[in-house]
Amino acid sequence: MILRLATKADLPAVCKIYDRAHDMEEQGLWHTGWIRGIYPIPQDAEESLQAGFLYVAEVDGEIAATARINQIQGEEYAQVQWSEDVPPEQVLVLHTMIVLPEFQRCGLAQFIVSEYAEMARKLGCSWLRLDTNEINLPARALYKKLGFQEVGVAFCNFCGLPNIHLVLLEKKL
Repeated sequence: MILRLATKADLPAVCKIYDRAHDMEEQGLWHTGWIRGIYPIPQDAEESLQAGFLYVAEVDGEIAATARINQIQGEEYAQVQWSEDVPPEQVLVLHTMIVLPEFQRCGLAQFIVSEYAEMARKLGCSWLRLDTNEINLPARALYKKLGFQEVGVAFCNFCGLPNIHLVLLEKKL
């Protein structure tokens, strides 16, 4: 397994991952709250690629997952009381992590989170933060297992998705 910055050549694979996530949601197999055509969309991947924070995870040379990693805490992050009030440069944020269904339960998500934590250490960040929809119970369980604490819920319209209960989580390194 490797986690690396995405390239322009990776965009079709990332969009395929987005499509698979939407398929799973529409079939009632996943509960992310994401909606095809609203979030995530190819434009999100393209903008993240251009900004330099779109990542892909490969397993045996195949792109099996994607995530965005940066220091951007959305306005929703201001709605909760974090454990410590730290400057933004001390925080690294994981967004929109998606693992293809056929690569789930093989440790890939844990690997991505581990690599994300290592990136934070190298950048001198002392906190990891992320969010997930309140209805995404598997993600919440994973993050809890990996040592993240839920600090609150932001009620918001998130990336075009209406009436979201966004669970905000953190972990001190």
